[in-house]
Amino acid sequence: MVDRVAFDDRVYLDQESHPHSDKLHVIERYHRPDAGHLEIEITVDDPGILAKPWTQKRVTDLANEEIFEFICTENNRDVQHFR
Repeated sequence: MVDRVAFDDRVYLDQESHPHSDKLHVIERYHRPDAGHLEIEITVDDPGILAKPWTQKRVTDLANEEIFEFICTENNRDVQHFR
């Protein structure tokens, strides 16, 4: 489980540029039911923007899906090594 709070208010909630407030709370739950699958459940709660919390669930087939890597560029001091 990953429990996240205190988001930077200069960034958007997602790639579609949805805003968030200082009350944003995101909980991510990861579960491996077997060696080839990963279950992900993400709950987003932001009483300053949303009428009610929402949850997204998905199951990833690890044998056939690419694992994405994200690099945070905020205050990055070592960009030349990320090639």
